[in-house]
Amino acid sequence: MKKALLILFGLVTVLLAKATHNRSGEILYKRVAPFGTINAPVYTYSITVIKYTDHGTLVADRCVDTVYFGDGQKGVAPRINGGTSLNCGCSGTIQCGQLIVQQNGYTVKKNIYSILHTYPGAGTFAISSSDPNRNSGIHNIPNSSSVPFSIEALLIISAGTTANSSPAFGLDPINQATLGVCFVENLMASDADGDSLSFELIPCAAPGYFYPEIQANGTLNMDQSGTFTWCTPQFVAEYQVAYRVKEWRKNTSGTYVLIGSVMRDRQILVNPGPVGLKDWKESNTLLPYPNPVSSDLYLDTEAASAEGHYSLIDLNGRTTELKAEPVAGDKLRFDLSFFESGLYFLRLEYGGQVVYRKIAKEE
Repeated sequence: MKKALLILFGLVTVLLAKATHNRSGEILYKRVAPFGTINAPVYTYSITVIKYTDHGTLVADRCVDTVYFGDGQKGVAPRINGGTSLNCGCSGTIQCGQLIVQQNGYTVKKNIYSILHTYPGAGTFAISSSDPNRNSGIHNIPNSSSVPFSIEALLIISAGTTANSSPAFGLDPINQATLGVCFVENLMASDADGDSLSFELIPCAAPGYFYPEIQANGTLNMDQSGTFTWCTPQFVAEYQVAYRVKEWRKNTSGTYVLIGSVMRDRQILVNPGPVGLKDWKESNTLLPYPNPVSSDLYLDTEAASAEGHYSLIDLNGRTTELKAEPVAGDKLRFDLSFFESGLYFLRLEYGGQVVYRKIAKEE
């Protein structure tokens, strides 16, 4: 009997050790055809759950995810991305997810789950998914490894509603921040149906949650361009923030009405030095010059590409797209002569990577 209890205790210990280290996530929805007829519509939606997790031998892996549709029903969604190269042990056609960041002490695995569901009719439905644990050590969520990771989307179906896709995010939530330097991030949100979008910063669904600390007279906000600004990170730590994106559609009376929303529960890793998606040794080449700059700013094309996307962000989060002009000597040139003097952040996006560089503009 004593031996059996020891074996049982050991099994429980192993199961508890294999925590599901959830870092970020969101739920998306899309109505799919056939839509039925005017008199007998069919409200079938494709539900996509995206979760970004830690990865390793002591991290539990989810081959499937349970989705609650908001109408009293639930379903089990298989993971559909990444192939089987990670040898996750999932059966059948279920895939293993994709490892998108692998740095010393910091890994991010992207897991996409998909399922179809037909709603009985018009109504408001809170689609949700939950997992037992976040990763440990989140600064602004006490005892985070024991706190469930919960995400949701709000789907509003009106009688006669045609095609409708939720807002979607253009970039994975894997940018990192620098201690003492303003962190600026645009959600790159879009709506396939052309619906209008609004944005807000919201608390994470976690007991004891508090917003990230800011410097005196600093900034922590989300503007209506979808830009999140945090001036400035005060501690080297992992932080959690959440955004909600609402979609609005004009009705027959010309009034905009809410037809749904998605939230992104998102983790930000604050580092002590300059960061990007590469390590600092590699990112050291991503240095625009001269800095401070009065007119022309240059960047070596060994570190970037003319096909990339570049923008300048001021301390209020306002973003201006920049044109990269190739010049002799394998360089890119940006004309900053029309910007006012002050501090800015140059956002460089190319090859699936995003980094930020602090720029001082002078007259």
